[in-house]
Amino acid sequence: MFYPLFLLLLLLSSVASAADTATPPVTVVELFTSQGCYSCPPADEFLGELAARENVITLSCHVTYWNYLGWKDTFSRPFCNNRQRQYQSFLKGGERGVYTPQMIINGRYSAVGSRRSKVNAIIAADHHYEQAVERIEITATANATQLIQGTQKTLAVALPVIKIPEVGENNKKQQWQLFLLGTSGEHLLPITSGENGGKQLPYFNPIEYVENKGEWDGQEEVVEWTLPDEPRVKEWVVIAQQWPLGSIVASGVLSLK
Repeated sequence: MFYPLFLLLLLLSSVASAADTATPPVTVVELFTSQGCYSCPPADEFLGELAARENVITLSCHVTYWNYLGWKDTFSRPFCNNRQRQYQSFLKGGERGVYTPQMIINGRYSAVGSRRSKVNAIIAADHHYEQAVERIEITATANATQLIQGTQKTLAVALPVIKIPEVGENNKKQQWQLFLLGTSGEHLLPITSGENGGKQLPYFNPIEYVENKGEWDGQEEVVEWTLPDEPRVKEWVVIAQQWPLGSIVASGVLSLK
């Protein structure tokens, strides 16, 4: 009578143990923001809290279209305008216009960046219902100090297997686009004019560099990339994503701190 029960308990224990040791999914959160946007500071602060979480990769993409309000955002990049607009036709939830602060989770879902409960609910639902974002392991061939000083220029990027069946005409495999992004860490900046004039505001992981590294077919491989001379960059982030912009299927980050 007790022997089958013992086996059942042992099986359940093994399943629980396997679940505990499984690699947790990665979450990529992009915040489209502006130093000249009055409603953005709470979202910028929330992004910092998300950045402190394990397995969450955060990117702050500062748009240029609020620069006319009396303050030119020091992190603003036309790239961010283009990226935000490209997202609109794909995002789930029916959003079509661009706005700030907008958070995009794993390239799939969008929410107002200051609505913490909604963002947290989307992250939880994405983990439950959507394909997990696989981890990309990124290593340097030298230590972080050498990287920061510009004496080492190579990243080794270990791309995982993406388990998606072949699709399309002639059984063509799915292709994804690889992006290399450089961010500059944490900042506390005085804003002297515009809608946030007189405030000192925190910003986290603004994008300082972006490069499209070409297509990838989802097969396991290690690629080496020569890094540009970007002394402001404190983290290198790699994203594998549908193109035009859509779901992120893999991502990784290397901190130089």
